[in-house]
Amino acid sequence: MNEKNAEKKLAISQKSSADLNVPLSDIAQLHISSLSTPPKADSNSKISSALKKNAKFEYKKGVVEFWDNEQNNEIGNLDIGTNEKRAYGIPYWQSVFEIKQIEKLDGVHIRKMCIYTKKPLSKLPALEFVYDNMLFNVFVRSAKNPTYFKDESDELLLKYTIALTKRLTNKDYTCTQKNAPYFILPLETAVSESVFQEKIDWQEIERTVTNDTKQRISLHNSKLSDKLVFKPNNESKLFFVKYTQTDSSVLEDISMINKEQNTLAEDSKNQSKAVKQGPLIQAFALTKETKQFIKNKTKMDVDPETKSTVWLKPEEHRIFPISASVYQASQLIPDILLQIDAFLLIQQLKTVHNLQFIDDELMLEAFTSPSANRKQDYERLEFLGDAVLKFIVSSYLYAKYPTYSEAELTSLRQVMTSNKSFANIAKDLKLHRYIISQSTVRRFWRPPHFQNVLDSNKIKHWLTHHLVSDNTLADIIESTVGAAFLSQSIDGAIYAATQLKLPLGSIKVWSDLRHIWTPSPASATGQINIDVVRVGEMLGYQFKNYLLVQEALTHGSVMDSLVPCYERLEFLGDAILDFFVTQYIYQKHPTAAPGILHNLRKSSVNHHILSAVCLNMGLDKHIIHVSAEIAASILKAEAIHKDMQSKGKDTDEYWLHLNPPKVLSDVIESLMGAILVDSGFDINQVEEFFERWFKPILEKHISVETMSVHPMSQLNTLIQNLGCINWTIQNNTVSSAAQSQVCTLLIHGKEFATASGKNIKEAKKNLATNCCKEIENDLERFKFLFMAATDLDTFCFQIPKVELHAHLNGSLSPATMKELVERKKDTKPELSQFKIPESLDSIDDFFPLFRFIYQLTDDEESVKVATRSVINEFAQDNVQYLELRTTPRACEETGMTKNSYIEAVTSVIQEPREDIIVKLIVSIDRRNTLEEAQEAVDLALAFRSKGVVGIDLCGDVKKGSFESLKPAFDRAKEHEFPVTLHFCEVIENLAEAPEMLAFRPQRLGHASILDESCRKIVYESHIPIEICMTSNIICRTANSFKEHHIKELIDADHPFVLCTDDKGVFFSTVSNEYKIAGETFNLTFSELFNISYHSIDAIFGGNAVKTILQNNLLAWKKKHILEF
Repeated sequence: MNEKNAEKKLAISQKSSADLNVPLSDIAQLHISSLSTPPKADSNSKISSALKKNAKFEYKKGVVEFWDNEQNNEIGNLDIGTNEKRAYGIPYWQSVFEIKQIEKLDGVHIRKMCIYTKKPLSKLPALEFVYDNMLFNVFVRSAKNPTYFKDESDELLLKYTIALTKRLTNKDYTCTQKNAPYFILPLETAVSESVFQEKIDWQEIERTVTNDTKQRISLHNSKLSDKLVFKPNNESKLFFVKYTQTDSSVLEDISMINKEQNTLAEDSKNQSKAVKQGPLIQAFALTKETKQFIKNKTKMDVDPETKSTVWLKPEEHRIFPISASVYQASQLIPDILLQIDAFLLIQQLKTVHNLQFIDDELMLEAFTSPSANRKQDYERLEFLGDAVLKFIVSSYLYAKYPTYSEAELTSLRQVMTSNKSFANIAKDLKLHRYIISQSTVRRFWRPPHFQNVLDSNKIKHWLTHHLVSDNTLADIIESTVGAAFLSQSIDGAIYAATQLKLPLGSIKVWSDLRHIWTPSPASATGQINIDVVRVGEMLGYQFKNYLLVQEALTHGSVMDSLVPCYERLEFLGDAILDFFVTQYIYQKHPTAAPGILHNLRKSSVNHHILSAVCLNMGLDKHIIHVSAEIAASILKAEAIHKDMQSKGKDTDEYWLHLNPPKVLSDVIESLMGAILVDSGFDINQVEEFFERWFKPILEKHISVETMSVHPMSQLNTLIQNLGCINWTIQNNTVSSAAQSQVCTLLIHGKEFATASGKNIKEAKKNLATNCCKEIENDLERFKFLFMAATDLDTFCFQIPKVELHAHLNGSLSPATMKELVERKKDTKPELSQFKIPESLDSIDDFFPLFRFIYQLTDDEESVKVATRSVINEFAQDNVQYLELRTTPRACEETGMTKNSYIEAVTSVIQEPREDIIVKLIVSIDRRNTLEEAQEAVDLALAFRSKGVVGIDLCGDVKKGSFESLKPAFDRAKEHEFPVTLHFCEVIENLAEAPEMLAFRPQRLGHASILDESCRKIVYESHIPIEICMTSNIICRTANSFKEHHIKELIDADHPFVLCTDDKGVFFSTVSNEYKIAGETFNLTFSELFNISYHSIDAIFGGNAVKTILQNNLLAWKKKHILEF
């Protein structure tokens, strides 16, 4: 493009920007950038650009206004008189949850439940859930008339709702009567289906609120069939009663007595005797239900465990205050209410933006981000909406600006439909409030307005905020238009687009286009040089404006024609074809993943298939051009086409072998544009052409099984399926000759194959084609060649990790100890006599080794060497963030003071590194006096700017109490220093545990031995626990890895961090701790990744560091995605 034309183009765009309501700066920048070749972006700028697009920003979540206090109490508009309210009480509306397809959860019947709301619940679609890999529906059936409750009933129903929520979440909640959004209530078991207003089970409510956990079991109680029982000292372990057996003699041969549950006898050797002792209850244990019933992309359900029958002694158990059927039904309640909330929020969105015509389920799908991990998200609708918007905007621009060239129209369309434009629109409309972006976290659920004083800031923040990227904001514009199109066709899509503030001028419905379109002056004159009637017969459409046909068939090589070339119509036709093909694919493949849809569209809309359609129709003979090269290319393609048809080779995607000129595909698109314009923008006319010429070829040749995959994609899949993750392709320019570009495939850094081409694209294609053939011919050999180290050991080593519990001196490796011995051979030759162990078999070897280490690090220079070596070793283990901890030490002999000791450590920590971030925690030993503890806090404060991030309590529990040192920790807290405490490592620690928990530390170390009261506080407070499995085994605070208390934390979804404690003396790396956890508890790679990722939440290094670590870990996961 020359400068004069560029200036004209820019001027036209400036003129049109006011009409389009598009920022002028965007249009100007777009056109100015086309005046010169932009500099080639380096890899860093590309990465930066990619990160920017996918970067997530924090937004406030929307609030479901239906539960808003003021609105809940605004019943004045309802048909209820004031006197009636006074006489009968406060009106509530019942909504019953009708569960279809399933009757039991884990073999226990599900009771029918309901909620009572302060105003009528709007109509909701069927809610879909999954259990035991089977889909089931919940229908919300709402009463037309209210029920009136007196104040005392109100109070009881709220108490019940709070009590049930507490049982569901194991957390205490408070809520006032005024703020309560609803009551969750059980219904009576015997209810007639014909009765619409079903009866509340008041007896069940009274039992639950009273919470009588001392009720003994009566074998004469006929209602034990719907009861749960438990041992008084273990209320969390519930048993479902099957039946009672009063005649114990028939049980003598029973072999299965569940010793693990301790349900029958302490001494399993004496089973027969135990069985004969008296009446028994046959039951099975209920697992604490933590599964999610909302359909997720990933398979969340596992096959239910076989329920082993156990025999219980009635006298040792009590009746649980909640019926079995209600308890099981309540497990569904959080997911049901979450789905109701989602639909209410979507209905709120539709009201705010006047989009009520869009189907609720489609709208929810349109606002569900892939990050929510739901079975359905917006990606399919975004795929559809993208094509619909392209069609609408292209048609609008074509009609609105009849004198604009194809390039100018394309530029304007790019601005109007860019992600940046859509994201800005979404931000202006605050659409982020309605996006479902987070996976369901059951432990965070609670009814609206329910408060828990122990909620951490993290939980509070999660409940009210979420992260959304600009890409997601842009995508929901397209997905909403897709949902509108499915709800009310093209007019619905246009209306939705205008409601979302897309700049479509005066267009309100599709038919408005014919009113704004005026033919360009060039279209009014010109000589007809083609057989319009014959072309019309081929197309199945007879044109009224013959010049449009000539324009659609005139190539740009014709310079002196009074009729313009086909480029403007091609611009329009490209969008039309995309629109129809996308609809066809979307409807034909209703469950296909977005990636499959995109691949199908690539196979259905491309230069090759359009050329085949052109040759099938015989249109190639009617193209007007003056190019010998084009003529020769058409003849060659036509000859290949006829030959393939005659030999029956026109199967699958045969057109890929035609090598046709682009003009053949261009005229198909331009003729589709011409049909739309000539028919007065009648979509049906173009659809008939699509149905006649495209649909048959798509149905015959294009499917998921037969679509052609690009050789590079095929090579990628082949290599990755063989287990290789360490491969790359290098591009090089070797000369100025025709085959100047060379691509090389590197496997594990070694050259595997090369290929050349006239450009990079061709060279890559040639390389991939050759490699695919070679690999497929000898798969076994290449399996060995490509074998990637994706076993558990390597995965645990490769994954970026954080280490938050590492004592400096205990982390010295034997190699570092030997180096320090060598340094001190002149001053302390006796140290060389100490035999440095290569393993630690007993805790008895621990203390002599530590005394030896303290002699090695008794001066500042040795401390620096030790610190540097420890950091290097953690970095080599792929630890990307490290919090070392150490107790300030002094040595009178060498002149080292506590201050100089900490200064030596922090000086190494501050050394610039790119592979690891290191911080320091100052430890206070229990043996310290209060004065020494205060001195440690002083040092932490003094070196805070040099990497000190927290305070720790460590040491032998028998040597000193937390109470005596607490003033020092209080002072640390006053200075906002995070605190971690070595906690409940031994039984003696339990006595002071309540006081330590009342201090509310940010983390706990070990927490190996917890009683019920401590466990409840720790779990409810979500205090992260530093877990050191190998250390605990050697120190005998855990009997075996399988019995380690980390299993409880995993099952409870409680935050924890895998650490080493003293990696040098216990001879275990962080990678090894991950491996042990993975092997012992059969953790998947995804679960191990999540342990590492969630560990970041517990660091003391600040939010900026957290963000860096999280981004690094997510980038690593993306690179190694196949290992998951």
